[in-house]
Amino acid sequence: MSEAIRAAAQQTRQQIEDVAALELPEPSPADSPLALEAVSDAFAEQIRARMAALDIDSPQTLARFGSAEEEALVRILREMRRSLTEAAPGRLTAPLTDLATVLASAPPPAPGRAGGGLWRRLRPLLTRRAAGAAGRGRLGPRPAETRRQLDRLAGDLLVRHRALLARIRTLDLLYEQGLDHYDELALVLAAGQERLRLAGAARPEGTSRALPPAPACAALAARLEALSQTRRQIARALPPVRLAQEGDKALLRHLSDLLTRALPLGPSAPGARAAQHDHCLSALIQGQALAEDSQERHSAALDGLNSLIQALSPPRSEPERASNKGASAPEQGARAHALSERG
Repeated sequence: MSEAIRAAAQQTRQQIEDVAALELPEPSPADSPLALEAVSDAFAEQIRARMAALDIDSPQTLARFGSAEEEALVRILREMRRSLTEAAPGRLTAPLTDLATVLASAPPPAPGRAGGGLWRRLRPLLTRRAAGAAGRGRLGPRPAETRRQLDRLAGDLLVRHRALLARIRTLDLLYEQGLDHYDELALVLAAGQERLRLAGAARPEGTSRALPPAPACAALAARLEALSQTRRQIARALPPVRLAQEGDKALLRHLSDLLTRALPLGPSAPGARAAQHDHCLSALIQGQALAEDSQERHSAALDGLNSLIQALSPPRSEPERASNKGASAPEQGARAHALSERG
């Protein structure tokens, strides 16, 4: 690998350490309501402002209560889904395998030298893969081409590495924004619950508490239950996203080590080359495992986000449901995804 590629990878080293060191917090418990008298003055002021804006006698106001926070969360969840889908860390397994294959095409370490055990065990398998790739015009096993192939693949890995860094930054920001709106939803619930309590306390003296609540109170209670359900669903969907980010950050750090330390720069003595090949192959194998693990975490996070976005999306109209009947499964899936992206 060339010095230029290693130097370019080294330039982002501190950025990677900063991003990888950021630990995303878990969402607060969804079933722990805020009490007006138990929160700070700043939060109490926000709760009272929401209470003042809530006209309990207006059906339109009740129906829209908390909708701004819900809509912001849905928008952020869609952005999270898009970022997770584009990241696709599993795609990194192929270039990592190609790098291992190119290293296997290098001349073997001198006989009798210490080290090279892992390299010697894996070389027959990787050499067969290199021969097959050469037949397809992708990789050649000739030693003269090894350095050029290594530079090309390392350069491609550097581009993917930088793209992964950018996506991690974006998703970290989206996660924190999602937590902010999730916490704002708790303030909305606190305002609604306090307003509902005051409405009940204002009933004429002597009125039986066993009587059904007034229509406005019933509507507000139903809306608060829907918002509580939304908050519980978000509390379940965010932790898998955090775990996916942790997996990506571990992969990001490992690729940085691979590009700045593990991949060989140039020819070395046979004994040193054997140890270097063992170290590099171990790093490549570990990188493949990290990429596969991160991809599994992405899949789990996407499953949760897809379910939540579908649950929070407005119901389809009768014409839309009718148009979906008779469509193939791929067509139905494409339409469902398009509908969930509306707004």
